[in-house]
Amino acid sequence: MFFGPLLFLIFFAFMSATVREKTANVIGTITHWINLYQPMSYLVVIVVILAPLLSFFLVAYWPRTQEPENPLLRYKNEHLDMD
Repeated sequence: MFFGPLLFLIFFAFMSATVREKTANVIGTITHWINLYQPMSYLVVIVVILAPLLSFFLVAYWPRTQEPENPLLRYKNEHLDMD
């Protein structure tokens, strides 16, 4: 819904040199942290990536519950003659 305005803001935000420098600095810090703490950082990255995917598939493919039968539906088609 707000994808177009968000792309517009991101496009003009990255035209600024300071935003590009800060973004490059953040990405550099993240890659440095990943290389510094390799086994733990890869596990954290895997958990961060797989947790939303797992929750999506869990919600999407969870078995649907059967609603109990309405006992009044048995009497729906019977017509009462009031004559």
